[in-house]
Formats: sequence, structure tokens, C-alpha cells
Amino acid sequence: MNIAIVGAGKIGEKRAKACKELGLDITTVVDIDFEKAYNLSISYNIPFICKNYEEMFSQDPIDMVIVSTTNNMLYPVSKLAIEHGKHVLVEKPGGMNSKQLFDLMQLSRQNKIYIRVGYNHRFHPSVIKMLDIVYAYGIGDIMYIKGEYGHGGKRFESGWRTDKSLCGFGDFGEKGIHLIDLSQYLISDLKYHCGSIDCLYKKDDLDDNSFVILKNNNKQVAFLHSSTTEWNAIFKFSVHGTHGNLIIEGLNGIYGKEVLTFNKQIKNSPVPDVIKFEYLDRDYSWLTEIKHFIQFINNKHVSNIEDAYNNMKIVEEAYRDNGINYEI
Repeated sequence: MNIAIVGAGKIGEKRAKACKELGLDITTVVDIDFEKAYNLSISYNIPFICKNYEEMFSQDPIDMVIVSTTNNMLYPVSKLAIEHGKHVLVEKPGGMNSKQLFDLMQLSRQNKIYIRVGYNHRFHPSVIKMLDIVYAYGIGDIMYIKGEYGHGGKRFESGWRTDKSLCGFGDFGEKGIHLIDLSQYLISDLKYHCGSIDCLYKKDDLDDNSFVILKNNNKQVAFLHSSTTEWNAIFKFSVHGTHGNLIIEGLNGIYGKEVLTFNKQIKNSPVPDVIKFEYLDRDYSWLTEIKHFIQFINNKHVSNIEDAYNNMKIVEEAYRDNGINYEI
């Protein structure tokens, strides 16, 4: 399968590395910063470089386009790729608003093209193991979820995430949406219930903290906190059932070692049976997600664009409820 990568930044490099390890041919790299595109082409032996994404379709045949740009360009690049008959892996959140995601969903169906929005956290080994246990009814019926995702204030320094015209929204739409996606992966039909989203540290136009509750008609709840003022990176995600719970802590790297703890209820005992799974390897989630998407294409399965659309609808409703208008 021939791949084009649009966006040669940090995420584009992760995707390029994953593609090469999977034996995929990267034929084209596109970036408005020619130096970035050139450096990626040298590192991964990519033959064609261009600054304008519209030019890539004039080159060697392309089967799939990976879109790893700033948020404002995710939709137009993905739209054009679908119109040219190319499958698309576009980084989360997939666009600047739910309308754009709905358009991509409809366009992909009309053109019989597969599109996936990149939520790589689904493919961390701790999350995969968590799902296996949940689906095997290992913790019984799910009652609620708790999620916490924090950075150390990097957003306040520099980069495209400090520019609203490029990113579209603040921390909740950037990082909190990962927690929304994981919650929706485990509990169906979650909707925004209530919450507080604000700029608690730096009083600018991009939120830095969110405390949000999602709920469905079965009274299952997800309580999610996303922040850029933890000062020490943290990731913690837990699902609690009638027979036990599962707790993920860390994602390796700056978040600390990735550990899944399974607390299994023992009848007539106040102490659970505790099983720990540690995952100390490098982050293979980027590779696993691409491999999974290609299998979906080959087997003609349904992609996750509808999930991504629902994630964005929750983000929009939460912002509206908090009086925040990002024109998304």
C-alpha cells in the first residue's frame, strides 16, 4: 500500500516510523515547511516532497493519505483526499467542528472510501487488555468511569496549540477528547451532562482545565478531568463495575510506566484479588492503529468516523454550556 503523509511534524514522524516498520511504502510527504518535509524524506527514504497538498495527487499512485496537520487543515486535506478516491487516516479530532466531521462521514460513504480518525490511545496495550476483561464480564456491569489527563503547562510556552485559528479550541477539545473517546469506547450513548471548563491559570481565550460529567439513559457516568496545570504529566483512567474495577496509570514516557491494575471482587471478602499488568515497552499504539485500519480496509469493515463525530458533539455541547464560543 502506497502512503502519503501530509504534515511532517512530531505526529507525522511517528506515523512515518510506524508505516516503515509495517513495510508500507511512503511515496510522498507534504508540509508547508519544506525543511521539515525534506528532513522526514531523508529519514524515511520518501521520494517525493511538496509544500502544497493539492500537488501530491499528480505523483505516483497513492492508496492512503495520513493527515497529521494542525487542526484547521485536517478537514480540507481529508476532503480532497476522499474526493480523489484515497483512504484517509486523519489525526484527532478530525476537524474543527462536528459539521466538518459529518461532511467527511457522508463524503466517504458516497465515494466508498474508508476514513479513520486517529485516536491512538485506544491501541495502548493497557486499553486493549482492559477491553478484553470488560467484554469477558470480568468486572460485571459497568457503573462509572473516571479519567484524568494532565500536562505540565507546555501549552503556555509556544507552538500551534497557542493559536486559536490553528487549533480551534483549548485543552478540553485537544486532550479531554481522548478521555471522551475512551469513555464512549466502553459505555454507549454517553451525552454531556454537566461540567466546568475555564482558563484557571492563564486568563486567555483557550481553556486550560475541564471537569466534565457524561451520562447515558442507563445512569452510567464518566467523570473526566483534563488539565494543562498538573505540572507533572499524568494519565489515569479507570472503569468500575459491579464485580470489580480496572485502573490504568501511565502511558510510559513522561507519564510514567504503563500499568493496568485489575481489582477483582472476592465473594465474602473485603479485600479484592489484585492482578497487575505492566507494559514497559515503547509506545506501539501508532503502529497498531495503522495496522488495524489497513485490516479494516481489506476486510471492508466500518471505520470509527461516527465515534469521532459523537466525540465532537460532546465537546461542542460542553463548551456551549460553559458560555465558551470558539466558533467551532
